[in-house]
Amino acid sequence: SVSFDEPIVDTASTILATAKTDMFPMTTLLRMMCGTLYGCTFLLYYCSLKIGTSVVDNLAFLYFEYLQSKYWMCSVTIVLTVMFEIPIFHLAPMLLKKWGPGKLQIIAGIAYVVRVVGYTLVPKGRMVFVFFLEPMHGVTYACAKTSSVEFISTLMPTGHEASGQALLGLFGGLGCVTGLILGGWMDDQFNPRIMYRVLAFIVLLGMSIFSIASVTRQSSSPLSNTPFVSSSSTITRHYQIGAIPHCDSKDGNNLPEEEPKNMIELT
Repeated sequence: SVSFDEPIVDTASTILATAKTDMFPMTTLLRMMCGTLYGCTFLLYYCSLKIGTSVVDNLAFLYFEYLQSKYWMCSVTIVLTVMFEIPIFHLAPMLLKKWGPGKLQIIAGIAYVVRVVGYTLVPKGRMVFVFFLEPMHGVTYACAKTSSVEFISTLMPTGHEASGQALLGLFGGLGCVTGLILGGWMDDQFNPRIMYRVLAFIVLLGMSIFSIASVTRQSSSPLSNTPFVSSSSTITRHYQIGAIPHCDSKDGNNLPEEEPKNMIELT
């Protein structure tokens, strides 16, 4: 027989109440991302790269029209960019293991600078030369996407990877808005060749700052080879990336540490 005097357990409420003890607020996750010089410069460089790529993604066809391109040529450029994205995404695990997210992000920046500087050297009526530059977009997009996703997912504690990607998307969105406003203004005030050269300089500047931070991090003490959460975080101790324990919000005690979920170096 069923006793109606026994309390009915709300399974969903119990699960949510338990999960809340393992959740970090977004401000804490943001501190994890920006808690070191390496993390800050990575995000700065990522934002600067988004400033550059947003203009190419949205305004490139206007420049091709400036170069007296045919419409079918614009279609070919899209095919070429995607063709070179696919193999890099396929090889992403191997590339991450060999070079790490930091070096992949630098490769993405180099490919972008080569591409847009090359744009500015193409004479009018010679759109065919652009075809040799378009594969660089595949390198930029695939390497930057692979690098940034891996960097954030490794940095975030278990269960917060999606929140970390959302914060990364915020930085990327700021870069896209800034790039389109700046690019549109320069295209109107000057000409597209100057616009692309300025964008190349912005990306190169962000890449240089990040590279200096990477070299400084590698040449410092062994403990700095992996980014740590800032001590100003609401978490009361430094946690190594990929091994961040959960914090019990009731008494402030930390639960046993997890096994590292990803030991790929962030260099």
